[in-house]
Amino acid sequence: KISLFAGQLFGLCGYFFTDHNNKQYIIEETNDKTKEKTITKHTIVSSSLEDIFSWRWGIKISSTRRLKRKYCELLFPTLLLLQFKNLLNNQSSSNNENENNNNDSNKFNDSLEDFIRWKTSYILKFHQIEDDSFVTDQICERVYNHFDTELSPIAAVVGGLLSP
Repeated sequence: KISLFAGQLFGLCGYFFTDHNNKQYIIEETNDKTKEKTITKHTIVSSSLEDIFSWRWGIKISSTRRLKRKYCELLFPTLLLLQFKNLLNNQSSSNNENENNNNDSNKFNDSLEDFIRWKTSYILKFHQIEDDSFVTDQICERVYNHFDTELSPIAAVVGGLLSP
């Protein structure tokens, strides 16, 4: 099994994900009084990137106030934007295959308005959360507007983290 390091920047926002699979490591400790060495084996169980994107927010947390307190306000808009961009990519590839299909009712364009419209329906359908106020339109707009920008200093720092 190979460890995965993934990251992406959206101007001042971005994400960094590591999946070490089930990484095992050993800690050697020395007891000061008896000078005995003890070796303990530990395992880190990581979630896969697919698990992160398919995690349903409303399942484990009953109130949206708890979601806001427990997680960074950029987490949900970033995950939503990545899902939206994935939807657009899938939509464009299916359009290339089915050019004769004229049903445009579920088609979205790469625009802020479509992203906001899609966000509300996606949170309700996929996550079963009726109150989407924990992902405000303003924070979604900030993340969306920074999606295709890149700042060299931030890219250098993240690149430095990914390189070892």
